[in-house]
Amino acid sequence: MKIDQQIKKALEKDLDNVKITFEEWNSLNEISTKTKSDNKLFPIFSILAAITVACILIFNSNVGIEDTEETKMDPQKENIKSSDAVIDPIDGKEELLDRVFNSINYYDTLEGGVEVSGEDYTLSTEFGLDLTKQKFYETSQTEVYDAYTVSDGKTLYTYTSDEGVLREEPLPYKQRNKNVKIEMEELVNANENIFNYRDDFPDALHSKLLIFPQELLVNLLIVNRDWSIEGFSEKKSGRDSVKIVGTVGNKEYDSFGIYFDRTTGLPLEYKLLKGQTIIKSVKYRSLSINQEINSKFFSKSYITEKVNGKGN
Repeated sequence: MKIDQQIKKALEKDLDNVKITFEEWNSLNEISTKTKSDNKLFPIFSILAAITVACILIFNSNVGIEDTEETKMDPQKENIKSSDAVIDPIDGKEELLDRVFNSINYYDTLEGGVEVSGEDYTLSTEFGLDLTKQKFYETSQTEVYDAYTVSDGKTLYTYTSDEGVLREEPLPYKQRNKNVKIEMEELVNANENIFNYRDDFPDALHSKLLIFPQELLVNLLIVNRDWSIEGFSEKKSGRDSVKIVGTVGNKEYDSFGIYFDRTTGLPLEYKLLKGQTIIKSVKYRSLSINQEINSKFFSKSYITEKVNGKGN
């Protein structure tokens, strides 16, 4: 069998594993054709063709290795579904503000548990949120009552044990708009509705105290300017965080500390203090971001099963 035929057979065998362009293949055929017209030069050109193939194989295999290495990303530098590119961690004050007040543009789903405690009360919440489908569920347990909230994308279902009535109503909030970006200059200079700058977020009862505390964040970070970044990268709920601390003129509390997710700007934990006394503490017990959520939780039956004691 001639050398050029051997080369062609070898190439056909490896075509599924090696990327060879149409131009490269034609150049090989041209070399083979020329050698048939000049038998004296055939051995030389066959050797050159073999070297060319070898170089192509080595180059393409190296490119494949480099591409594989580039896709190995840091878990904290995750590919957020709501973005076309990997998001760099927050590094400064302006970047923090921009990320925090646009946090819901940097994730599609959240699921977890929230703990809220004050001087004389505690409550715990389990929740799931899918902003791509306008669906939401929440179970809240307090010392006085239990509350359940579900959005199936069209209807909002609510139930509290003290009322004992399952209520239904159209969704009171708009469909999430990923194209909306809150500009800091506009927020700072807003004369009205500054505390509710977005109306496309679920009307959660308790978990919104941590997921999307609009009024609190505006008060502490925009109206009040006496705060600073204290540190980076402390783990909260398994995620790298940015910690800020500050003081504020408030009748209920005079200082605060907040941890934000360094990628999405999502609040992870905060404390409001009066002197050394913690007035309110809110934190996640568990948290997952951009993971699939069981669809059965986004239905009216989720509440009825909970009320009837069949739910987990």
